[in-house]
Amino acid sequence: MKSNLLSLKLAFALIWALVPAFLRAQEKTFASFDELIKKSDQIREKVGGDLDQALKSASEGKTLKEKLNLLSTALKGTQRAQIGFAKFDDFDKTPVKISANSIYKDPEYQVNVTKIAVDGVSGRAFGPEAIPTRKKEFPECVALGRAGDYSASGVIIDNDLILTAAHICAGDPESVPDMVWYGTITSNCDEAPKKGIYLRVTRYFRHQDYKSNGSYENPKGNDLMLLEIHPDDRNKIDVTAQMATDEEVANFGKDPLVAVRAVGFGHCRKDEQGRLKGFGVRRHVTIPLASRNVSLYDLFQVQQNEQSIVTEFVAASKSELADTCKGDSGGPVYIISGPVDNRSFKLIGITSRATPGFANQCGDGGIYEFLPVYRDWIQKAYQDRANWMSVE
Repeated sequence: MKSNLLSLKLAFALIWALVPAFLRAQEKTFASFDELIKKSDQIREKVGGDLDQALKSASEGKTLKEKLNLLSTALKGTQRAQIGFAKFDDFDKTPVKISANSIYKDPEYQVNVTKIAVDGVSGRAFGPEAIPTRKKEFPECVALGRAGDYSASGVIIDNDLILTAAHICAGDPESVPDMVWYGTITSNCDEAPKKGIYLRVTRYFRHQDYKSNGSYENPKGNDLMLLEIHPDDRNKIDVTAQMATDEEVANFGKDPLVAVRAVGFGHCRKDEQGRLKGFGVRRHVTIPLASRNVSLYDLFQVQQNEQSIVTEFVAASKSELADTCKGDSGGPVYIISGPVDNRSFKLIGITSRATPGFANQCGDGGIYEFLPVYRDWIQKAYQDRANWMSVE
């Protein structure tokens, strides 16, 4: 029994290792986004059929050993075996239909995908191929938690200040994160924590007009919170994120600013039961932008100078299910500029939530707070930090 399970695991590990190359080749093969989407959907449907048939075959086995052997035999040579169990909703039995307000029906998103396809969509891709950041990459991205349990992300914007999402806690002093992990791997990961620094949080300030739609797990609008680092820990911080200037974001969403780099400690895979796993490693993903269509994505707006200003943006990648996920909330998002071998990254947003039209919990697009709109709020809140609430 153990040998059969080990053989299956080794086989699937080998399959998973081949997935990135397969997808990169696929991405560069098709001349247009429409062809890529069509092929992707065809694969999804074929994969669903393959798995259905394999599960039916496996159900005829009387023991678990027989069922595993039948499943392995039925999957050999199928498209499912070629791309691995890490893709296309893992063990879902039926193909997922794209909803009317899905990011993949957004014309602006389709154009932006083709613009960055030459370099490939790199980064987090839900499976063993998810890419951790190097030690010196985005060190200002930190993990946040409470009582020894890290569960969210944030970004250092000053030597005493962390910016994150309001929805990561219920808003009372007992639920606000009181600890920060300033390193690449936390104690929550399967791996041993890599060299890092523990920082304490003393006070916090949630956006006064944060909109939660009745639940802090379902945020909408002004999804921002500031955390103050304990005075004794501030000298441990030697890096801060560089905020994008007005000039740098003037052409946001237009060539060459059609993709963003998101960073966080969030989940990167599912197990056989569909549960999210892998929180605790700082990873990155490069994802093309969608339109800032308010009605399509239910984006939040504010009124400034008698104008409606959209305070959020959307991004994702269908071809690799490259996306942010649960646990990346509050993590930094950057605009990318410069040549491939000398890129610069300026802070443009933080991770808020999934798009309303998602079929996969992680992989069908994310909504991000657009920080240029909130520069004045951050500055005023910081100046008034003596009145912030204490973390308990």
